[in-house]
Amino acid sequence: MDDPARLRRVFKTRLEDFARAVNIDFGHRPRIETLLADGVPVLNVARIAAGKFLNAGQACIAPDYALVHEAERDAFVALLRAYVTQHYPAPADGGDYASIVDDAQHARLCAWLEEARAAGAQIISLHDGLQDPAQRKFAPTTVLDAPDSLALMREEIFGPVLPVVTYRQFDEAVDYVTARARP
Repeated sequence: MDDPARLRRVFKTRLEDFARAVNIDFGHRPRIETLLADGVPVLNVARIAAGKFLNAGQACIAPDYALVHEAERDAFVALLRAYVTQHYPAPADGGDYASIVDDAQHARLCAWLEEARAAGAQIISLHDGLQDPAQRKFAPTTVLDAPDSLALMREEIFGPVLPVVTYRQFDEAVDYVTARARP
């Protein structure tokens, strides 16, 4: 396993001039941080959304959060919404969108979003027509300005919820990733 100092050097060397979508596997379960800068490439957002919302986020390839330059945050969220609307156009009773595996996991996701809302985070449903608690349908959701102390930011989400973490300078993004414990 790489130590954080080496990982930081690799990040800076390879990404300082051009930050684009970055996937990092830190160990036992995929912990994928996605870093976007210099504009928000549509293809990169589509790849992030596909990985996050496949099987309602219940896949080991799902990103835990996205690191996005603060100037690009709103464009990133708009592109996420466009992806979800295009790929999951039917309401919740349609067969193209998966249900959460069981009631306990659905309740956990709901509780985590309530915790985030209570802490001042902004919760954005990306497709209200996909929400149906009776069928355990949980709409793709993004969370903005979530404090790091939340369960949503500390634990594997395993659901269609994507926190967006913003940064101003590239070094802030590198520091954010390298300061986190390996899964």
